[in-house]
Amino acid sequence: MSPLLLTGIVRLCEALVILYYIFKKFMNFQVVGCDINQIVPGLYYGGIGSLAFGIIAFFIIFGVKYLYQVNLIRMIQMPIPETMSERWLHFAVGCIIGPFTEELVFRGIVYGYFRKWGVTAACLLSTFIFVVLHSHVSMIPVTQIVGGLVFALSYEYTKMLATPLTIHILGNSCMLLLSYLPIII
Repeated sequence: MSPLLLTGIVRLCEALVILYYIFKKFMNFQVVGCDINQIVPGLYYGGIGSLAFGIIAFFIIFGVKYLYQVNLIRMIQMPIPETMSERWLHFAVGCIIGPFTEELVFRGIVYGYFRKWGVTAACLLSTFIFVVLHSHVSMIPVTQIVGGLVFALSYEYTKMLATPLTIHILGNSCMLLLSYLPIII
């Protein structure tokens, strides 16, 4: 079995177990910012947040390239799987299953737990754990730090899990798309 498929299965099972436990204990998902009435507004705010974040990132990427001759896009590009089925699996796991499970865990549970100590503590601690569990490279995980803070702040602002989930899905999808484009800037 491919490691990516195994990761997808484990992540999906993780999300289902967490959802089952939450529903069994609370009889709804509102405790983690999931309510049926919050999906559309959360998608809206997540889309707006993603657009704003994308515009800011665009100017930072091109500003750094212009001022310092450093290509930041090369730093976020991912290895591209060889076969089409592996590419679709990479998209499904990295851009849908992974973000869904991570937002459920890091914003719905971890952030919610640390929230009793205030917004700053919840943002910093949930982001720290998010970064530590994503750190598999030797460079400073800037993308994970910024992403963790953006996801936490968007969740705090809207109180809807769909908001950081949308930003996370669109952000990962954009990074994956940039990996496929032969960008020479």
